[in-house]
Amino acid sequence: MRLGCLVAAALLPFGASGLAAAGAPPLVLADLEGTWVSAPGLKWVETNRSVRGVALQQVEITPGRPPEAYGLIVFLDGRGRSWRAIKEVEGSGDSIRLTLGPSGKRNPGPKEWIRCRVRVERDRSGRLASITFLDGSLHEALVGLRLTRIGASLAAHLNRVLLAGTYVDANGARWEFSEGQQARWPDRRFPYDVAIDATEADCPYFSTPDRGQPGGEQRWGYQWDGDTLSLYSVVYDSKEALIHCEAKPFVQLRRVPTTALP
Repeated sequence: MRLGCLVAAALLPFGASGLAAAGAPPLVLADLEGTWVSAPGLKWVETNRSVRGVALQQVEITPGRPPEAYGLIVFLDGRGRSWRAIKEVEGSGDSIRLTLGPSGKRNPGPKEWIRCRVRVERDRSGRLASITFLDGSLHEALVGLRLTRIGASLAAHLNRVLLAGTYVDANGARWEFSEGQQARWPDRRFPYDVAIDATEADCPYFSTPDRGQPGGEQRWGYQWDGDTLSLYSVVYDSKEALIHCEAKPFVQLRRVPTTALP
């Protein structure tokens, strides 16, 4: 049974004089609060404009707030989650320790806590920027994986990278995907979510709640080709995949700046 976890990262340079790790102020759990996502995975998504073929592991850290005595550290990978209570952070600079409880126990006993040695990476403003787990105490998939903090939920971040924008089709009709995940098409408006894990599909997709559709969601596939965004209808349980994009898109869109629209 593994009794501890390690996290490590390098300290970035801070100009000519630098920032001595020992001189940094002590950290508290609020400094670690947020969503941390695989940095290589995010880079892959930005480069390929798709979530297909990449794992987007994420860790969410939340400090304890009344009535809960302890915070939570949660691992998610699109297929499941595991979590531990997190009690405190000790140390300053780039060398700290986290105190964690056993997996899945919200209120550990006094002898159940473990300490995890942590090294953190900072940006040039001194704010924590990334962490790297060195063992699988939280989850084996995190070992050696650099995680970077994003300023929103992963779904909202992916939407901004992959879909958010204003487009026109071949007839000049306007199509919109907002940063608030609201779609406005020529014939309908609806909320949507970009799929984080599309392993059950042969195309990346987004969806909107619909109790009449498989899984309670209506889905559409999407694909970028240069500056063109193609949208596809999907069929289910085909020979190719559980969620299968049709061969031809039902519309092809070109992104335009809002200042160019009437």
